[in-house]
Amino acid sequence: MFKLIIFLLFFNLYSFGPQKSVEQCLKAIEKEPQNADLYIELGEAYLRNDDYENSQKAFNKAIELNPKKADAYYGLSKIYYEKKDYKNALDYALIAENLLKFKAQYKSQVGLIYYKLGEIDKAVEYFKTAIAIASGKKAFYYSMLGNCYIKQGKYNEAIEMFNKVLEEKPWDKRAYADIARAYYKSGNKDKGDEYKALAGDAWRGLEEKEEKYTRSKGWALYKEKKYDEAIKIFETDSKREPNNPDPLIGLAYSYLKKEDFKKALNYADKAVKVASDYSRSYSARGMIYERLNQTNNAIQDYKKALNLDSDDQFAREQLSKILFKSKNYIEAEIYLKSVIENEPDNLFFLKMFGNTLISLKKYKEAYEVFIKCLEIAPADEKSYIKNRLAYSGFMLGTQLENESKTNESLEIFKKVSDLAGDTDYGKSAAQKLGR
Repeated sequence: MFKLIIFLLFFNLYSFGPQKSVEQCLKAIEKEPQNADLYIELGEAYLRNDDYENSQKAFNKAIELNPKKADAYYGLSKIYYEKKDYKNALDYALIAENLLKFKAQYKSQVGLIYYKLGEIDKAVEYFKTAIAIASGKKAFYYSMLGNCYIKQGKYNEAIEMFNKVLEEKPWDKRAYADIARAYYKSGNKDKGDEYKALAGDAWRGLEEKEEKYTRSKGWALYKEKKYDEAIKIFETDSKREPNNPDPLIGLAYSYLKKEDFKKALNYADKAVKVASDYSRSYSARGMIYERLNQTNNAIQDYKKALNLDSDDQFAREQLSKILFKSKNYIEAEIYLKSVIENEPDNLFFLKMFGNTLISLKKYKEAYEVFIKCLEIAPADEKSYIKNRLAYSGFMLGTQLENESKTNESLEIFKKVSDLAGDTDYGKSAAQKLGR
């Protein structure tokens, strides 16, 4: 009898609309009120109807009847995920995954939540595991792993994953769009254009998705430094679109400009709560923490922003500056390299990079950076740069001299003397040459 009820239940779930499926579940439960599986199906039916409250009650009832029903915890995880409460979503997903360790669907759910939380390394491991244990179709897992790789800047690996999606679903235009996106981010415009053409409408859909939230008109006033007027627009937009972080970010920045740090931080916190998967929410809060001299909090938020969007150059630049200022030169070097890859002629960050390398006693690299600085610097900057070039070059020449690399050291001393002979270390280099 039980098998017949389950068969009829599944038949009705997929044969009628969401409300009918709820009715069928309720009828089945009337006959077997202690059956946890029926409450799980009821929870799923409510969930398809976006009735989170009743769905949650049904899943909780299933757990009450049988605390080891993994699908009930999985259902609760999906509810919290839809509500963007990723912390609770993760807690329930991990319970489900621990109860049934070899179910790819649960691994994927955990990976998806870690992805939303910006913990990309963890997401990668869970999607890899889902792929390894899945017995059926794996396209979604490949796609999400590809998206993780894009976040990590591993574009070749991302392209490989999206191609695996196409092996299962050769008609999937979105996979072509994802490949195009990976090629563009890797700097291969020709291949990007090729796959963009293959993607067709899917690319246009992707472009729309990339512009994730509506931009408030308040930003135009903000740029004109009309902060009070901008605040009024941001407030109106925030009330109209309570789930859009953009006007909240605008309010945070506007109050920051007015040096009302309490209100600025309050709105930044709200932006993070509304969109914990949006890098700009964390960048904004990081900036406010920085102004409040809460260095560790600022660093964490900037890193979070970059985990969510590896192309967030603002977060990368701010993080580089704050790490340098904090004398955390090892990490500063990593982020400054990335800044300069995107802005190779940015003199401000080139100087910071060179000084970071000096602090790390990497004199050869520092010397090369300051030579580049000297080539692009305006006249009023050249004196400072010559001094840094001379110091790093002299220290490099001395290192080579101590390693008995006489010819190489003399070559460096000569170049330092030629380029910066009017500086103290330039004169010292000349003395090494007997000049």
